Amino acid sequence: MRESQAQPSSSSASLARLVDLNLRGRSFRYDINGYIAGVSQENVIGSGEVDTSSNSVQVNGTFGLASAGEGLSAGSSLPPGPSATFSLIETTQAEYVGGKLFASLRPTGATWASVDYDKLSQPVVSSANSVPSLEDNIYPMLQILRLPGAGVVVARSSSGTLDGSKLSYYKALITPSEVIKRINASTLPQGDKIQIRSVLGWSAMTCYIGFDSTGRLRQVQYLATVVVDYLPLNLDMVENMSRWPNPTRIGAPPANEVFDRTRMVNIGAARLNPGSVQTA
Repeated sequence: MRESQAQPSSSSASLARLVDLNLRGRSFRYDINGYIAGVSQENVIGSGEVDTSSNSVQVNGTFGLASAGEGLSAGSSLPPGPSATFSLIETTQAEYVGGKLFASLRPTGATWASVDYDKLSQPVVSSANSVPSLEDNIYPMLQILRLPGAGVVVARSSSGTLDGSKLSYYKALITPSEVIKRINASTLPQGDKIQIRSVLGWSAMTCYIGFDSTGRLRQVQYLATVVVDYLPLNLDMVENMSRWPNPTRIGAPPANEVFDRTRMVNIGAARLNPGSVQTA
């Protein structure tokens, strides 16, 4: 990919405008393919849908464990080894996770484990792994990129194709401290702000954001080191967008299938930050 230097201020504003235009009332489908490298190598594949009319996301996928010492790259298929399915539904009010990957979060008989944002103590957002992680939920990242100044564009390139369409890319650098400033000054709903804070477990990130000739957002790749349960993991994720618009309505699962673990999350956060969190 041939890159050219970009003027950070004007290009960053242009990127924010393009992402914002793509998210206004346009629901879409996206495919996930990437890897996470830490003590072991894990590949993740899946697909999701975003309902921009309600700021909701639904994702289904599989995590697969690579063979010892095997290196993976974005675009590979699931490697041999143990794997686990996962499901995610996230609205501005709550998060729901299901599948084998999250079985430990719910009792037998429940299909989903949930966290209610209205009952979630603020310190939990940055201290507990209670909300969807970066690797499976694209929407918080797009919310970051649509905030003017949150992503500092450092280069532009015009090489790349997806499904026969030529793409032009922005290369942006994102730091959590700058994102926090931008969301605090924004008028985003509280649920959206919580979603964004939930994916800020990294010190810096490089993003490549690809648009086709009509200005349609088609691809996002992000490279970062994230911290999960105090362990650093290298993340290389590619997410391809398609079916714009994709008429869909995403809602909460049936109440009788859900185990609400909000109180448990708040108690866990209180132990990490004694005296600062209400657990009721």
